[in-house]
Amino acid sequence: MLLLAVPSPGGAIVVVQDNEVVHESTDGGRTYHDMYRASGPVYFAAISADGTLYVLHDDELVVVRNGKTIAKHATREASRVVVDGRNVAMLNKDSVEVSTNGGLTFASRIIPSAALGVGNEILGTWDMTIANGSTFIVETSINTCTSSDILEWQRLMQFGRIPFQRSLPVSRRDFAASWKFGAFGWMYGITYAERLVAIDASSVTPVLGLPQVTMADRLTVAHNQRVTVATIGDSLVELNGTTARVLDAHSKATDYIAVDGDDRPLVSDGKDLWRFSRITGWTKLALP
Repeated sequence: MLLLAVPSPGGAIVVVQDNEVVHESTDGGRTYHDMYRASGPVYFAAISADGTLYVLHDDELVVVRNGKTIAKHATREASRVVVDGRNVAMLNKDSVEVSTNGGLTFASRIIPSAALGVGNEILGTWDMTIANGSTFIVETSINTCTSSDILEWQRLMQFGRIPFQRSLPVSRRDFAASWKFGAFGWMYGITYAERLVAIDASSVTPVLGLPQVTMADRLTVAHNQRVTVATIGDSLVELNGTTARVLDAHSKATDYIAVDGDDRPLVSDGKDLWRFSRITGWTKLALP
């Protein structure tokens, strides 16, 4: 299952629930209609503020606008597509394809090698976003083949004309098993120091306003380019850089999370879909 939302006020809720059909609800999650039927399993999808849909399946990226396919692009083991306005990026096996015209055409950027003897691939845990018009990937690689886990690298890559990478400027106590992107390029991770840390271009800062967190707490993060929400353990929270606000200390079961066009969290365990409002609390919505 995939859970998406059009990031504009009143935007649709989009659900991929049966692997090949993309369902859309334009009435706030009461009813659904088919938005796109793929010829094979859908691996990932993204949707822009104008409702353009980007679907990865069968070794191709399909771009759908107003119910019509407007472009198709061959892929190589592609695993993610992200969009922000007219900027689109797709992660292939050993490259990132970037577009500035809504996915009509793409330019290829080779993924930098993380270390000597390592290929041009993403090997660890990772996340991907577009912020300020640029595509970013954050990756953590941990060697688990020894008696103790060994951190091999934590790197941030930016895919401009010439791809650039740098190590994350974190101390050993704030190494994290994975980092997740929020709005405006902020990165969040639960670190070995058992705290949630936020990273931007100039700082590494513990996030204030949260109860105690542990490495065992599961972290899921979603954003709509404006608002970032997350589940940390049992809590639903809103993240704003280095500060946080707990929305509900006992959130619904969450395997999938999104933020709708009106900045409200959507969560699902694959069986039920819920929307949270600071005014009305939880509202149960339909699934296709």
